[in-house]
Amino acid sequence: MKILIGFVILTTLATPSFSTTKQMPVEQCQEIYDGIQFLLTMADERWDDLRANGGDKQAAGELTWAMNLVGNYTAVFESFCKDVKE
Repeated sequence: MKILIGFVILTTLATPSFSTTKQMPVEQCQEIYDGIQFLLTMADERWDDLRANGGDKQAAGELTWAMNLVGNYTAVFESFCKDVKE
């Protein structure tokens, strides 16, 4: 049992030392960044539609979709493109 516990502890401690950080190519990071900017612009337009039409369900759905995508793409960008400058 002591051997098993020792093995588990060593395995747990050794795993982070073998991990590597993946970095996306600059071109892909730029495409993700451009996509985020496009979606934010689209979300602004949908907000304007909502204000003008007073609760248009289609505009609300498109706004929700765009903001969910922005959140997802931002998470990917922050995870894999943190060292890339604009």
